[in-house]
Amino acid sequence: QAVNASNGNGSEDVCMMQINSVHYPRLAALGVTREELLADRCVCLLVGGEILREMRAATGGRDIWSAVAAYNAGPENLDAGRPYADQVRRVYEAIHIIQGQ
Repeated sequence: QAVNASNGNGSEDVCMMQINSVHYPRLAALGVTREELLADRCVCLLVGGEILREMRAATGGRDIWSAVAAYNAGPENLDAGRPYADQVRRVYEAIHIIQGQ
């Protein structure tokens, strides 16, 4: 089970989409629990995709990499999230090279 509990602010990230615990209260209101995020990859992907969509809207619909930076550090902290977005981008580009796209 993917859990990163080493965030400097005391929060944790769970599942393959690294859903931060800051989202737990609003997810609970929708009936989604931490345990479900860890146990069900589909739920994890759906929640992560929705958060990314929200971050894209919050960054004014800018490029996807600004949304990824916001996904990591919040829309008010894009500069702090840029290293994370760059890392995700490198993996994304490597996958495309491997697949010949």
